[in-house]
Amino acid sequence: MKLLYCARCNTPLMNAATVHICPCCGAAYRQRGTHFSFVADLSGVSVKEPMQSMEVTP
Repeated sequence: MKLLYCARCNTPLMNAATVHICPCCGAAYRQRGTHFSFVADLSGVSVKEPMQSMEVTP
């Protein structure tokens, strides 16, 4: 499996189902097939808290 990187800061993304979140800058991307789109900026939110409640898939 290829690692996906954030378009904003080039950090590997955390994967939770069809949502990919950057642990550094808080950018959230949604996957639809092979396309990814930016959906939210979570920089003002603690990214670790929502990710702990989600099932993370490798």
